[in-house]
Amino acid sequence: MRPVWLLALNFAREQRVIIILYFAWLIGFALLFMFLHHPGEKLDDMEALFRQQAAYGVMFSLFTAGSAIHTERKTRRILAVLAKGISRSQYLAGLLLGNALLSAGYFIGLAATNLLLAWRFHYSIGQAFPANMAWILFVLWITAVWAAALALMLASFLHPLAVTSVATLVIGFGFGLGYWAGRQWTLVIPAAYAGRELFSFQFAVRWNPNSIFIPMAVIEGALFFLLASIIFARRDVTVMID
Repeated sequence: MRPVWLLALNFAREQRVIIILYFAWLIGFALLFMFLHHPGEKLDDMEALFRQQAAYGVMFSLFTAGSAIHTERKTRRILAVLAKGISRSQYLAGLLLGNALLSAGYFIGLAATNLLLAWRFHYSIGQAFPANMAWILFVLWITAVWAAALALMLASFLHPLAVTSVATLVIGFGFGLGYWAGRQWTLVIPAAYAGRELFSFQFAVRWNPNSIFIPMAVIEGALFFLLASIIFARRDVTVMID
């Protein structure tokens, strides 16, 4: 497990530009919101901002994971890592864990900006940061890790642009399945379920995801990782790519 953690921490450290963009995105929108709104206004716009930023957190995780293998191969860093006796499954686990750490940082930042906006607009903590906010952010983080696992599996044999397209189609399929077969069927695609729930989220209404959401996301994420390991074990990573 130690090599996986070292790989994860190294991956997270190398994503300095991504980390800066994450927090610039959160802080930038918070400052813009402060400029456009005044204390005493309703929570509606702040809720809309939270929903938007939360959804972007999941998408950022997907994009980062989807380009990780390609970037590592392009810089030839992967050869140096694998030459040290690290197995390919450990290597992928390090990328996934590193992405999970980045996502956790993003959602912690989202919580902090939400508290900042609550203070600026004189909302009580209970109004703009409900008691189950930690649970909500945890559910969103699980969704982001699921999206990263899906992207990593696709990236084991597809170009990053194709990864984004296919992953978007998979999530879109989940929305369509929920529309045609019933809301509960979005659980088949956890990101679609979380997105659908997020669209109607309000601070004043307690969000309690379906009890099988987290087990479904964890099982599917583990399956994606297993498939990624099997496929990636058969890839020739010594070939130069553009």
